[in-house]
Amino acid sequence: MSAGGTPIGELIAALGAGVASAQQSLDRASLGALDDLERRGSAAWSPLGDPGDSPALLPPFYRLAETSLRLRVQLRWSAQGLLVDPADGAHCAGFGAELAQCSTLSLEFLPTPPPAGGLPAPASPPTPTPARD
Repeated sequence: MSAGGTPIGELIAALGAGVASAQQSLDRASLGALDDLERRGSAAWSPLGDPGDSPALLPPFYRLAETSLRLRVQLRWSAQGLLVDPADGAHCAGFGAELAQCSTLSLEFLPTPPPAGGLPAPASPPTPTPARD
């Protein structure tokens, strides 16, 4: 956050993007492990040893079930709307006039379940057309 304060929506969006990035890292690691199993050949991982079988061992896919954050902040209004500044612990613990502006911002990020009908099929890339002279 900058010294001039950050709009509260930008702060929440940045925190959400960080949580999403962490989940994507977990997903990439699991997909990488699955790719590694497939490259080695399913016969090595199948209980029957048949090359056509699916691997008996699959890497775990982890999901951030809930990410909870509690931030001590100072809130203030400006022309940009509600701004958030980092809270100075000593300042917020004091009994000055600014005490009312020290707040705890609590956020919970929860995974979104997939749509009931499943995910839509990815759009096919456009077919390139040959250039005409």
